[in-house]
Amino acid sequence: MDSKRLGIEDRPGCMNVSAAADICLLLVDETGLRSAVLRHAARLRNWLVLDVELIHAEDGPWKGAAMPGSSKGCGIFAGVGPREYFARCDSMGIYLSATLDQLLVANAIRTICLVGQGAPEFIDGMRSFAIAHGYALRLGVRFPRARQYTRSCRRETLSPANRNRPSPYSA
Repeated sequence: MDSKRLGIEDRPGCMNVSAAADICLLLVDETGLRSAVLRHAARLRNWLVLDVELIHAEDGPWKGAAMPGSSKGCGIFAGVGPREYFARCDSMGIYLSATLDQLLVANAIRTICLVGQGAPEFIDGMRSFAIAHGYALRLGVRFPRARQYTRSCRRETLSPANRNRPSPYSA
């Protein structure tokens, strides 16, 4: 075996592999700092991010100004980055319930995290969609907290003679 090439068993155990996650973060009418933080955390975890803008649709999503294909109508569009999309949908969630499954199946999604300012009808519609299509639905999102490595490292690296000295971090 060539010394420059390693077998699978000879590789280091901790490898940086970016596998597609099975979670979709649905940001409903969510803007500002909270949205930016959630979007960044989702990108780091390779989640699918779907920004949803709820529009008023008097005649439902299939007629009038909300009709797919019209300038301000319902639709799902490519977003800024990979695994990011933008959707415009009626406030009842009818359009999204009818079309979202294709996007989720294509990206191997199993869980939907719903965050934002959706009306109760929209949330109920998404809950019914998730049940009917076999997705897990979470209202809100929780990310595991990062451990505070700096504090634990500082204590371990100080020699016994220097432990009583004032820390530069306490100034």
